[in-house]
Amino acid sequence: MTDQPPELAPRDWNAEPADVLLADGTVAVIRSLREDDRDAVLALHESVSVDTLRLRFFSPSREAGRLYVDHLFAPDNTSSAALVALVRGRVAGLATAELLSPDSAEVAFLVADEDRGRGLGSLLLEHLAALGRRHGVSRFVAEVLGDNYGMLGVFRAAGFAATRRTVAGEVDVELHTDASREAVEAADRREWRAAARSLRPLLHPASVAVVGVRRSAGGFGHGVLEAIRSSSYAGALHVVHPEADTIDGLPTVRSLADLDHPVDLVVVAVPADGVADVLRDAAANGAGSALVISSGFSGTGHDERRRKLLGLARAHSLRLVGPNSQGVLANGDGLDATLLHDVPEVGGLAVASQSGGMGFALLDLARDVGLGVQAFVSLGDKVDVSSNDLLAAWMDDEAVAACALYLESFGNALKFARTARRFAEQKPLLAVVGGRSRARQDPSVSTVGVGVDALLDQSGVIACPTGAELTETALLLVEQPLPAGLRVCIVSNTGGVGALTTDRADGQGMVVEPTSYDLGAALRAAVPGAVDVRNPVDLGADVTPDELTAALRAVLDAGETDAVLVLLVANRLTDRDALFAAVARARPSGADVPLLLVTPGAAFEAARGLPGVTVYRSTDAAIGALGRAMRYAAWRRVPADQPEVEPAPAASTPGPGPAPG
Repeated sequence: MTDQPPELAPRDWNAEPADVLLADGTVAVIRSLREDDRDAVLALHESVSVDTLRLRFFSPSREAGRLYVDHLFAPDNTSSAALVALVRGRVAGLATAELLSPDSAEVAFLVADEDRGRGLGSLLLEHLAALGRRHGVSRFVAEVLGDNYGMLGVFRAAGFAATRRTVAGEVDVELHTDASREAVEAADRREWRAAARSLRPLLHPASVAVVGVRRSAGGFGHGVLEAIRSSSYAGALHVVHPEADTIDGLPTVRSLADLDHPVDLVVVAVPADGVADVLRDAAANGAGSALVISSGFSGTGHDERRRKLLGLARAHSLRLVGPNSQGVLANGDGLDATLLHDVPEVGGLAVASQSGGMGFALLDLARDVGLGVQAFVSLGDKVDVSSNDLLAAWMDDEAVAACALYLESFGNALKFARTARRFAEQKPLLAVVGGRSRARQDPSVSTVGVGVDALLDQSGVIACPTGAELTETALLLVEQPLPAGLRVCIVSNTGGVGALTTDRADGQGMVVEPTSYDLGAALRAAVPGAVDVRNPVDLGADVTPDELTAALRAVLDAGETDAVLVLLVANRLTDRDALFAAVARARPSGADVPLLLVTPGAAFEAARGLPGVTVYRSTDAAIGALGRAMRYAAWRRVPADQPEVEPAPAASTPGPGPAPG
């Protein structure tokens, strides 16, 4: 008796619709084929070029495409599974799997000519593989013409274990579609690139429109408009008002539809009930992103209203921040579209925060310690854009040297771990997590559980208990090279402070080794009046600027330490400012070793801004920051095992659901 292939109608292979990001940042939908898709699928086959038909069916005949559509929708077809990709409601791609045995299927793909090069084939393969795995199909085979370079490239880049055999101009491909680490990484890389592209209108807008500014002063709309106008933003600025001709001296337009070009960023500050209408206008305008400052989405029915906003945004490839956001700061582009009172200087830190107030606090703390900020996004209710999306956008942004997150919830923890880990492998990622007490009291109201510390640790995230400690640590990581180890040399002009600092360093796991004979001799030669040349080094209260520079250069040149911590207490025996300058002069001699200066009280303000030196007001702040930097550097040198991978292609889904933070 011959085994028959299992009966499996495509309509039984239901896959939940998944929003995905194409390579150019466009949002598309991948879902199972439905009965009412027949006309659209036939139109896809009729619309492609003759050469595309040849590559798909090994024949330029359009009849081959029509016959296959008949087969796919035949009532007695029990061996085909199919997915379609929709771009703005249009069927732009088709993926099919014809069962050969209970665990294998022959796959084929067709993508509209106008949509080629946007990553649709890779996304369809990824989702078809996940669908097959759920039904016990672990092996895909395909016959591909040798000159079908696009499809061969899709198979090659999928990350699945593959074999290829070329016979008479045809390539037989076999893929084992288990969710291997390589396959998940390939999917992640695709999504990170697409997410970065989709967020460019938000993070680097060339034009901004503000909707919801009152005629009279006051309100959120006015606040954001004033912030934009007072910033150095050089892009186009539009004000939308249904009745007024001017607002604050600026000409207005009645609606976004009246603009003759798409707007990159639409700031929405209308009452909650009007947000959906503004998003429809933004979609009609072709806008790239929307920042919804409007609140009032809590209470009965809020989930349905948020889903409505998300549906509008996804249907029109409009990336959405908020609602209940406190704004976006594109500091490198001079744009302040926030409700922040004082904007930090431009620098290397990017900040994303679920809480607008906590985000503002982080920016204030950064400004207080002299840490420059490149970008800030207040995530608000995270209907669409999440911290994952922002990490993807900032991952390869050369202007971003480090990232800070304030989080109160996680969605898909595994996806966050993979994204955060990849970011942390390239540049520092710091986080403060709130809501822990609430999670302990009632786990049902928070996704921040007891395992959050382990999650952050394995992902290379530098967890900080407070915002102050986060900014202090970020300052060191942005300004200094990573420590090569745990050794620290403490140099001071007072023995008591050095001794106390040594105790704190020990508590952080640092190694305070005695100086070698040669280094001790060099220190004695540099500072004849030194009190103690062992580590901690006490150069004496009357050390001169030239002596201090010579001593620090001796320490930096000796190669016996991985960081140098200088402790200076101002007194009347020497010129305070000259001593600070002496520390900076020592920097070029040891450019690869972090150099920190601690000087308390009023002297701190005088020392800030020293080139090549990171200045702290207290030893606790300096030691805490240095300890975290050393542990992060150790993680970078010996990465931990990769986090567990997940079997579903959730890496392709933007926004909420699988997206954490």
